[in-house]
Amino acid sequence: MGGACCIVAKKDRITVSSSLNKENDEHEPKSTKQEDNNFEDMEEYDDIYVGEGIRRIKAYKCLLPYDKLVVLRENFWLSQKGMPFYILTAIRNACAFEASVAQQLLTENGLEAIDGCMKTIVDIYTGEIYRIPNYCICEPTFVKKFEDSDDTAAELLNLKMFDFYGNRTTLVTIMSNKKGIDLKELYAIENGLIFDKITIRLIYRGFEITDDLILNKVKFDEFSNISVSIRYRTITDEQPVQNILIAENSKKILFEEVKNVEKDL
Repeated sequence: MGGACCIVAKKDRITVSSSLNKENDEHEPKSTKQEDNNFEDMEEYDDIYVGEGIRRIKAYKCLLPYDKLVVLRENFWLSQKGMPFYILTAIRNACAFEASVAQQLLTENGLEAIDGCMKTIVDIYTGEIYRIPNYCICEPTFVKKFEDSDDTAAELLNLKMFDFYGNRTTLVTIMSNKKGIDLKELYAIENGLIFDKITIRLIYRGFEITDDLILNKVKFDEFSNISVSIRYRTITDEQPVQNILIAENSKKILFEEVKNVEKDL
C-alpha cells in the first residue's frame, strides 16, 4: 500500500508528512518552496556552474561585500532552530568541505542530497527536507576581469589578507610579477597550512584573484584587504569538524550588522 505526501511549510524548512494512498506508491514531495523568503537563493548565472559532485550548482552573483556575505550565512544557520542539532552540524560542515567529505558527512548522518545536489537535502529516516541557499554551499562567482598591464613589471607588494571564518589577518610581502597561485601558497605557508589539502579563493573589491592572474594587473592599495576563503579537501588537524557554536569574535558582527545586511538586500 503506497503513501501520498503533503508538504507542510514551516519557517526555513519543509516537512514532508505521509498519508495512505492506494493509487500512489511513491513518497515524493510536490514542492520545496518555502513561505519565508528571507533566505532565497542569490541570482544565478544562466550557463555557469561551479563545484563538483553534490556541491555542483549554478554559479551565483553576489553584490554584498564578502564580510556581509559571511554574516548572511551565519544568520541563516542561526535561524534553523527547528533543525535537529546533529543534522544542522552535519549540513553546515558539509558546506565547509569539498564534495567527497561533504558526501561522507551527509551519509553518516542519514542524509541524502536530492537529485545529487546539496541545495535540497532529505533525512532518509523521517522524510524531513531542508533547503540550503546557494550562497551557503559555494563562494560567489565574479566574472569581472582585471585590466591588462605590463606583466614584466616587478615591485614589492605589501598585502593584508583576512580570513573571516578563522578571524585571522595575515600580512604578506610578495613581488608583483608573481601569480595568484603564488600568493595563495605564500598565505598557506605563513599560516602553517598544507597547501595541497585546501582550496583557497581570494576576493579583492569584487574581483577574484585566480591562480594564473599576474598580480601587477591588480591595482592594490597599500596593505589592501584581501578576503580569504578556505575550503578543506579532507578533515585534518588544521580544520576539525566544527560545531555550530558561533565564535565569540563574530557574535558582535552578527548581531549588530545583520540588520544592515538585510537592508542592503
